[in-house]
Amino acid sequence: MSTVKQSLNASLSQNNSSPFIISICIAVIGGIITQLFLNPYTWVTITSVLISCISISYTLKTLLNKSLFILLFYCFGIVLTQLHQPNKHHLIHQNLAKSTIVGTINEAPVLTKKGYKKVILKASHIQTPNNFTATEGNIILYLKPPFSLNLQTKDTLVLKTTIRPTTPPQNPHEFNIQRYYSFHNIHHQAFCSDEDLKLLPYTSFSLKRLAHQFQDYLSLKLTKHIHNKAALETLKALLIGNRSGLTDDTIQHYSKSGAMHVLAVSGLHVGIFMLVISFLFKIFKLKNNWIEISITLLSIWLYAFVTGLSPSVMRAAIMFSFLLVGKLLNKNTHSLSTLAVSAFCMLCYNPFYITEVGFQLSFSAVIGIMYFVPKLESYFNLQSRYWLVQKTITITYVSIAAQLATAPIGLLYFHQFPSYFLFANLVVIPAAFLLVFIGALFFCFSEIPYVGKLLSLFLEGLSYGLNFSTEYVATLPGAAINQLHISVFECYLLLVLIVLGFKVIIDRKAIFTPYLFLSICALCFIQVKEHYTILQQKGFTVYAITKQTAIDIFEGKTHHFIASEKLLKDADKMEFHVQHNWYHKNFNVPQISYQQDGLTIFEANKHTIGIVNKANCSSKTTIDYLIISNNSYTLEEVFEQFNFKKLIYDSSNSHKFLHCIKHSPRFNNNIIIVPDKGALTLNF
Repeated sequence: MSTVKQSLNASLSQNNSSPFIISICIAVIGGIITQLFLNPYTWVTITSVLISCISISYTLKTLLNKSLFILLFYCFGIVLTQLHQPNKHHLIHQNLAKSTIVGTINEAPVLTKKGYKKVILKASHIQTPNNFTATEGNIILYLKPPFSLNLQTKDTLVLKTTIRPTTPPQNPHEFNIQRYYSFHNIHHQAFCSDEDLKLLPYTSFSLKRLAHQFQDYLSLKLTKHIHNKAALETLKALLIGNRSGLTDDTIQHYSKSGAMHVLAVSGLHVGIFMLVISFLFKIFKLKNNWIEISITLLSIWLYAFVTGLSPSVMRAAIMFSFLLVGKLLNKNTHSLSTLAVSAFCMLCYNPFYITEVGFQLSFSAVIGIMYFVPKLESYFNLQSRYWLVQKTITITYVSIAAQLATAPIGLLYFHQFPSYFLFANLVVIPAAFLLVFIGALFFCFSEIPYVGKLLSLFLEGLSYGLNFSTEYVATLPGAAINQLHISVFECYLLLVLIVLGFKVIIDRKAIFTPYLFLSICALCFIQVKEHYTILQQKGFTVYAITKQTAIDIFEGKTHHFIASEKLLKDADKMEFHVQHNWYHKNFNVPQISYQQDGLTIFEANKHTIGIVNKANCSSKTTIDYLIISNNSYTLEEVFEQFNFKKLIYDSSNSHKFLHCIKHSPRFNNNIIIVPDKGALTLNF
């Protein structure tokens, strides 16, 4: 055992230890992803672990044994993820009928756009008619107004209501909210009122509860002094991480301009705090590393506390804490290896962090800045004796580096690319720096007469200017390239292509040219194949959207979308349920028709598609595919009025009406109930 330890220490102490440490972190991530999405056989894992342990017990000097050591960490990632899977006491293994749940509120309650209060309840005990036992798992509660209970983080609740599993996606390429929740240990949901809850007295102490209360206190302080509503909500988001009041328009403007990272309190804001502390130490000419880093660490975690100990800020605080401690303990430590160690520790605590978009974007952005900025600086070698010009050059390098590293992930999840991100960041990054700095002063001195008023005016003016500039950039022609769809493999391929491009162009290493050429060819081949497949697609889709009619008739890239007026005016539902399918199929701008009363017939590739809405037909009609909406026809009436190949009842029909249809003696396999089976796609 001592031989292994000595060999490992010797290996890690070499100059090339950084790539090895990074490789170990990548191996663990690979193991986690394998277990989450591929679910390998347990015996394969155990065999691999045994082989790896035997192999590394000799030495780590050879490449083969280093590879086997990395394989061990790959298997460690698999086992680690298995250990975090629900155990036998979890709610998914309990009989929830006629049961009472006892649990604590895990996050601060938030109001949804539909007026519900959303609460995450962490279950601790379950009571059934037979016993009272410990359990685990989270439940999403949607509380209906009016709200009589003042619920806060870490309150203990007794819940007695109907609890249902979270719903899987009902439409093609819809965001898989069920899988997203499962990664957060949430498998159940309930719609209830305050009458279904009993609030138990709060007797313990919780740092998180105190952090949320302090966050609410700062929110009230901002509300008292800032009068412009849009500026106020931007400040709440930027300074204390409260985004609940942001309008859809504001979010769209920041997203299209490439400045969304300003509103998502995370690494940028923690980095700004580090810069502020460093700036103050330079002003006062203090050069003690221990004092500077200790104060910086304290400031980072104080800011995390101010923002309610939100997961995104906690990740950033841990990441920068590792970087600072690594710098303090060993000045020669490679920053990327320190970053890899911080990611490794976070994933050991919770391997499901790897599935969070914020985790992926945060680490990608920091890695991009660390890796690409020095290369850009050495390649272009732009220097200026003017402070403002030099800072502009630096921000430009940082913006390009962060965008290069995060663009493939952004395309994968958000399907758009901000064209003017460079110009936007030249404004928003300095503005964010000033807002965070002045905001800290405001929270400290807001009660001092005149000083607080002056600081609040500065804050309100800067916030208003920030909103105006992002709105201006977002409304420029071609501000965002939308409806971009890439697969997970294409995302990885783009990242590889970007790195290889830097190796060949910036580092001038011609040895990587063949690999760059192969990557480009592979990407082009995938795009051509996808384009050919898209041109061949013909058919129609009936979407499953509660109480709504939504139908796509498509051929190649062109499509005709027919929907109820209410749905077409609901941008959130359209984006969540419909538009992701448009991105995936690479549709052009749709021809849109409002759903009409009566029988509407469409011709598609020599097939007829009929949509019946609130009307009777005067004579018997023959239609290939008949879609019934809004309880228009019972099954008996359909057989009297129509001849058809397939009969489809869409989601606009009521549950009571569909129940009668399913229990009719004339119900058969050619009749499809969309709300039961999810969206229907038929290809011609």
